[in-house]
Amino acid sequence: MRAGASRRALRAHLPVALLTLAALAVRLVQLATPALRWDEGWTLAHASLPWADLWRIATEEWHPPLYVALLKPWLALGDSATLLRLPSVAAGVLAVPMTYAVARRWSRDAAVPLAAAALMVVWPLHVYYSQVARMYALLVVPILAAAWCALRWEEQPTVVAALGLAAASLVGLWISYYAVFPLAAVWLYAAACHPRRIGALAASAALVVLGYAPWLVAASATLRARLAAGGAGPASLSDAARYLRPTLDGMVFAYDAPLHPGLVLAPILLVGAALGTVTRREARALGLAVVAIVLSYVGVVLGAHLTRWFAPRYMIMPAPFLALIVGWALVRLARSSRLAAVAAVVALAIVYWPAFAGPPTSAGSVYAKMLEVVDPIDPAADHAYLSTRTTPADRIYFNVLAKAGWYAHHAGPDDPRWSYAMRWDPIIEPMDRIEARVDAESPAPSRLWFVLFQGSYGPNAPLKAWLDEAFYPAGEEWRGDTLYAAYVRPGDGWREHAAGARFANGLTLQGARWTPAGEDAVALELAWSGERADDASLKVFVHLTDDAGRPVAQHDTVHAGSGQRHGLLLPAERPADLYLVVGLYDGATGERVPLLDGGDAVALGRLPL
Repeated sequence: MRAGASRRALRAHLPVALLTLAALAVRLVQLATPALRWDEGWTLAHASLPWADLWRIATEEWHPPLYVALLKPWLALGDSATLLRLPSVAAGVLAVPMTYAVARRWSRDAAVPLAAAALMVVWPLHVYYSQVARMYALLVVPILAAAWCALRWEEQPTVVAALGLAAASLVGLWISYYAVFPLAAVWLYAAACHPRRIGALAASAALVVLGYAPWLVAASATLRARLAAGGAGPASLSDAARYLRPTLDGMVFAYDAPLHPGLVLAPILLVGAALGTVTRREARALGLAVVAIVLSYVGVVLGAHLTRWFAPRYMIMPAPFLALIVGWALVRLARSSRLAAVAAVVALAIVYWPAFAGPPTSAGSVYAKMLEVVDPIDPAADHAYLSTRTTPADRIYFNVLAKAGWYAHHAGPDDPRWSYAMRWDPIIEPMDRIEARVDAESPAPSRLWFVLFQGSYGPNAPLKAWLDEAFYPAGEEWRGDTLYAAYVRPGDGWREHAAGARFANGLTLQGARWTPAGEDAVALELAWSGERADDASLKVFVHLTDDAGRPVAQHDTVHAGSGQRHGLLLPAERPADLYLVVGLYDGATGERVPLLDGGDAVALGRLPL
């Protein structure tokens, strides 16, 4: 008897096991191939921060902190693209047997759970985000758990079922604000099943509120600011209509499809519902799925409107419910006509095949991961630039965490440490916080690099102005949309040199003072006097040269007043004796301004370091 029961159990679970393995295989395809995307860089940097910073930054961005908190200890294994994405793969795979378990409670027809689970194996939006190092695949897990608990509550309205529903809901809300919409459908279903037991559900809901209230309090300022981005009133609501089509396209993954998938899915659902009678239990279960889909859809549309931020990723939430009702419709279709069911499956395959097998550069390809990337990106660019110009003792600051994560992903043990000074969307830190962080870095680096996405534009302007005032500029360079700016933090022990060198354009270099900044930098100040007799685009150059006059380090900048700061970055391999040379030149032509007594530069002598 036991052997026979074991064989029956094996036969019952074998299809689910095979579907789970298939889900794993589909989600491992090209897992490491796409470079880390913008949000994945943010994930890596965010999860790498100390716990206090992790919490605070979560209160200021778009998502609660549970996913990043769970990922933080995982990073001890490494930060390769594969390792970083594996937790999402695991969550995506887990959703397949969970969909099966929910469908078994949802339908008395044994074929429906298998059909729903099979659809989840290959549902494009779910596969897509099961390969992305973000919270979206994980979000599906507590939503499914909540649905399972609600269906169990329908059969057995026990305290355990109510507490399970509360726990799953709380986990979902700590992963994403948008989880409230499908979870609301689940709670409405549970309440409709046993109106007389509403008190137990209310007590469970109170636990959810108590468990989520600390987070809502911590993030209240950010939530108010995000929601204030949109408007209100009839005109504003009509403006929200522009998100209806993109949200639908995201839900059914219309990208790359030769025909809009809705034109295939809708007939399948309508014909499936029209074939035969629908039992009361099926009607209630279908109601749960439909309400969850509708509330998720409306919630994402309104959320995009109120925050002025839309992304199709949020429509991963109703994916299992859509799989449930499509699977149910396909099974009913097969019961009526196998040929019609095969035709429906073939139609779905034709519509969705390009999303998996389209060109790797295709904007909507599942495996190319280009759905939310507008411009070509090179996550290795920052590290490639900085690695050839920095020393291990330097410190690199990023104005957005995404680029910090890209740098961390490529950096090795001999590369400088990174920090952050966030002045770009979605977080604009107050300047006093940034100043305190830079000043408190220990050990205090003498050479600072700031990687400024979009340079000094917009909210970056106060940061750039403070840097130019607080430190000694050592050079800056644009690469694409990023400005790399180097600065020197001066040490003690200033040394002064009087010059009195007069230039032909009326300016006089009165003198200079300098101090070493660590072992690999010099801070220099120049004092100028006089009135210019020309209107040239005037620049100042400062060279540190060897005995033969060859430049070893230099810094050029626009002449802008009587006092000017310069930072000089010294190479690791340099001669023992360095000589300081200062001059002026026309920035448009490169022609040097001569001195009145001859020559085109002021030699200030040996620089003792």
